[in-house]
Amino acid sequence: MLLGQPEIIPEPEPEPEPVVCPKVKSNKSYGDYIENITIKRTLKFTVIYDLFNGNVVNVQYDGKIPNKVKQATLNYVMDLEFDNPITITGCTLPFTINI
Repeated sequence: MLLGQPEIIPEPEPEPEPVVCPKVKSNKSYGDYIENITIKRTLKFTVIYDLFNGNVVNVQYDGKIPNKVKQATLNYVMDLEFDNPITITGCTLPFTINI
């Protein structure tokens, strides 16, 4: 630094605010979707999904679940309503089915 010259200190970049997935609402309970499926063991899994203008897209499952439960869960997730119809990625919804 030269004598008499002001020192320029750059301002740090502001931290981006974390994006929060909207709260879910359902007119039917999850039990209504799986009531006719025989489940023989406790299941624990997470549904990972994106929202596009409040519509569920790109549904994935973290955990091993039977196909019938997977389809019933997909039907449930597709029927959900959201309190804020935004576009966001990486929303999660955990499930535990105790037997």
